[in-house]
Amino acid sequence: MHFCPTGWGGMGDSHRHRQPNVRGEGHDHLAQILDWSVVCIRNRRLLSCITSSGVLAKRPPDSITRTVSRGEGWNMANEDHVKRAGYAIGVWNRWRDENPDVSPDLSGADLSAGLYRKGKLFSANLKGTDFRRSNMREADLHESNLAQADLSKTDLRGANFAKTVLTGAELIKANLIGANFVEADLSGVDLEKAQVDRADLTSAKLEGAKLHQTNLGTAIGLTQSQVDAASGDSTTKLPAGLKRPAGWPKEEPIAKKDD
Repeated sequence: MHFCPTGWGGMGDSHRHRQPNVRGEGHDHLAQILDWSVVCIRNRRLLSCITSSGVLAKRPPDSITRTVSRGEGWNMANEDHVKRAGYAIGVWNRWRDENPDVSPDLSGADLSAGLYRKGKLFSANLKGTDFRRSNMREADLHESNLAQADLSKTDLRGANFAKTVLTGAELIKANLIGANFVEADLSGVDLEKAQVDRADLTSAKLEGAKLHQTNLGTAIGLTQSQVDAASGDSTTKLPAGLKRPAGWPKEEPIAKKDD
């Protein structure tokens, strides 16, 4: 018996995950069957299957898949929401419009290399979500929880992060030109080599934010108290009128090898 329905966008039988031969009686038998139940998550070209325990049952090679991480300390993302995140962004946005009371839970999901331009991702649980190398230009992420999320090398030009929680998130080499961080919590965020030209940091929390090799020269709303709370060095460029804190190291750190 096939777990996933037909219509896999060209994938043959060899790609379908088959139910194992489960032997047993009563409750144990049912429990094993339920453990192998799957959710089919549609990508733009392929379909991936995830077992109910969160383990990837079949990962098509060289494809972008929508998987759910079950690492220590994380809750399982809502499987229906993850499935919807695999549809075209217009379909997702329409679903958000039709369901204004739903707060999406994509926590811990792998949404890397996705197309979420102008996506309505506001008021969502995106804790620990992997958005690396995605196109999220002008995405609306206000009042979402992006704590410990990975947004490295992601296009976030013009994105709205107003009142968003980004504590411990990775924004290494992210394109944040013109992004709105008004009243966002950027405590402990890693902004190394990120492009933050004309980004609005008014009233944003920057305690422990890593600003190594970050050019903040044209950032909007940045104050001396915000800079004093952050972690930078001689490679950090500040707007005119702001001073490099005495506690920042004067020597450049050892450059990291690019991946």
